[in-house]
Amino acid sequence: MLLLLSALYRDKFQAKQGGQIGWCLVAQYVEPYSDTTEDKAAAKRMLDFELGWFMEPIVYGDYPKII
Repeated sequence: MLLLLSALYRDKFQAKQGGQIGWCLVAQYVEPYSDTTEDKAAAKRMLDFELGWFMEPIVYGDYPKII
């Protein structure tokens, strides 16, 4: 589906609009509820699952250890 949409955009609209095709990650950001070790670990775990699942393979070549 994504390839079809990018081809459609490239063929019909890109020259006129001058846009670029790329990728964008959308994720929720969380902070620990408190300064406890448990809350800090939970916030890190949430970020690993929310953002790290997609970014770490791109940047580091592998998934976060928790996953």
